[in-house]
Amino acid sequence: MRLMFEQFPEVLLIDATHGTNASKFKVFSFMAHDVFGHGQFVQHALLQNERRHTLVTAIEEFKQNNPAWTRVQSILIDKDVTELSVLRAAFPDASILLCQFHVLKYLREAVASSDYGFTSWQKDQLRSTFNLLVYAPTEAAYLKHRRYLRHLVTFGTQAGSDAHNEAEEECDPNLHAFEAYFTKNWDSCRELWCAYKRQNTVTLGNNTNNRLESAWKQLKEWVDAFMDLDECIASIMYYQSRQERSFNDQVFKVTSVQHTHYDKEMKHVANLVGQHACELIYKQYTFAVAQTSYQYNEVFPGVYAIHSESRSEDALDEPRVSYTVYKNSWTCSCLFMATRLLPCRHVFFIRKDMKMESVIPTQLLNERWLLTTVRSAVNLAELPRAKFAIVSAPEDASSTWDSNRKYREANLIASSISDTMAGFGMKDYQLAMKFFQSVSRIIKHKEFERLLQTETERPTILVSKTTGAGDDVDDCGDCEFGQADIEHTEESLLAVGDHCSKTRTSCVTEEANTHDLADICPTVPNQDQLCPNQDQPCPKQDRLCPI
Repeated sequence: MRLMFEQFPEVLLIDATHGTNASKFKVFSFMAHDVFGHGQFVQHALLQNERRHTLVTAIEEFKQNNPAWTRVQSILIDKDVTELSVLRAAFPDASILLCQFHVLKYLREAVASSDYGFTSWQKDQLRSTFNLLVYAPTEAAYLKHRRYLRHLVTFGTQAGSDAHNEAEEECDPNLHAFEAYFTKNWDSCRELWCAYKRQNTVTLGNNTNNRLESAWKQLKEWVDAFMDLDECIASIMYYQSRQERSFNDQVFKVTSVQHTHYDKEMKHVANLVGQHACELIYKQYTFAVAQTSYQYNEVFPGVYAIHSESRSEDALDEPRVSYTVYKNSWTCSCLFMATRLLPCRHVFFIRKDMKMESVIPTQLLNERWLLTTVRSAVNLAELPRAKFAIVSAPEDASSTWDSNRKYREANLIASSISDTMAGFGMKDYQLAMKFFQSVSRIIKHKEFERLLQTETERPTILVSKTTGAGDDVDDCGDCEFGQADIEHTEESLLAVGDHCSKTRTSCVTEEANTHDLADICPTVPNQDQLCPNQDQPCPKQDRLCPI
């Protein structure tokens, strides 16, 4: 995985998924974009939660094991505020981008809320407008669609004004609730999700986390929500080894590219790069040499300004938009070259017009796309030598938790108890429920000192049993009774009667040094009352029965 990341460090897709193990740990995965245009996992981390310090630990481990992290240029995530802030601090030189699919999902869910009071027509129009905003190619187009969004939001309620600026909107008491929400949560961070803001960012065409989601679907064929944690780890390691073996097979596969439309230059390129990069180059190449007309001039020595004269709907360039081409490196300022790291149609056109020996400058292809570079870096005999390590995240004792955080933390413990109780027999389940209810009452009334006192005293109640003729004695486990349970002694004694069969009787003997039975169970005057059906005293037995 380290070698994979060293070869393809430019773009990372990061997210977490659930449903991979019975312990409910989440798989927090990092994915790179390989030479074939596929996603390749470069780290898996099993996280008990997604707290800030847990995420920091997982990311720092990744950075420690992958020195090439400094070459990361962009990271795609969904809109997780904690994850966003952690990644910004960990990768200060990388552009953090939001998955555009999730952006549209969040906006559509917000519009569907009854809080805003939109009609069905407004909802349909707003959903279409969100697509226009997310994929707006220029700032002018974005502002145009933004004005239409404001008009739709205020339609039928008040006359919207196109002259409002953001400062006035925030101070306007009559501002529609959705307009205020969109301005605060989305307008203020366009660089994270809007297409025109990420035109100079290396994304390799990744605007969503679809590659990661697709790979998780394959991974979950090997793991499920009922696996133990160690089984989950072993399955992930096995899956990863299969994926890396498949990648190596593809890298060293001997192929001869045959394409009826490829000329001599394209055939040469096809033997240098993978099929994914070759198809991208071919589209640019055919457009430059056959389908379009450009005008260019040398504004400085070795620097050319080029723009398209085509008004065709199939044109890859917008009218009157000029791009800059540098002759010494044959690089261009256009969207394709900036985001894909491949030579573009503008470079091809100028080289063709200059009647250079080759239209495609293969000697300047980025190394990440060259099969020879990948093959030379892969060592098939290399095996991982480091031992498997478990890293604990530091506790964050200084921060104050909000109600959502408190709920999540408490719910983790409650869910764990519920999972355990679900596997009990009915008798044990009823006993556990009685205890659970008593703890619930203590927490509800904030009588926490009773729980603390239970931890310090812990008197042990020994439940002895006698059996009738022919009866078998069941094994019972240890049970410790705390002061917090005293008020429910009658319920507990009833539970003992339910747990032990009616043909047997029970008696309780106090084992603590400083307490007698009357102190612990004041409602029980003597031992005989615990054995009303017994003609003879109950003999002591060294068996403990859970209450």
